[in-house]
Amino acid sequence: MQIVLLDMSHVSVIDVSGLEVMEEQHSKLHAKGKQLVVCGLSRQPLRVLSKSRYLDQIGRANVCRSAEEALNRAKELLRQGAFNAVANNAVTSTFLRATSSQMASEEGSREGATPN
Repeated sequence: MQIVLLDMSHVSVIDVSGLEVMEEQHSKLHAKGKQLVVCGLSRQPLRVLSKSRYLDQIGRANVCRSAEEALNRAKELLRQGAFNAVANNAVTSTFLRATSSQMASEEGSREGATPN
């Protein structure tokens, strides 16, 4: 089982394009069997993600106030996954810190792409 922790504490504002990037990335992670845990949401991003039902998609239990809570949630998920895992499966986690500039950069790269 792999878990990705996304620290959003440096993201003060998110718009529809940022939401679309997050939804797209969540879909890719989910398709690969990875679990997403988000932490550090400020008021405006929390409101946008809640209204869009994104928080329901990732599971509200996987939305934490702090990085420490997110790490504890990841440990809990890993313990749960250990009971379900096949022997000798690798269990890893990744911690990402998102910034507003990264979100804008990701959106800019999507806008510059040519459609197939």
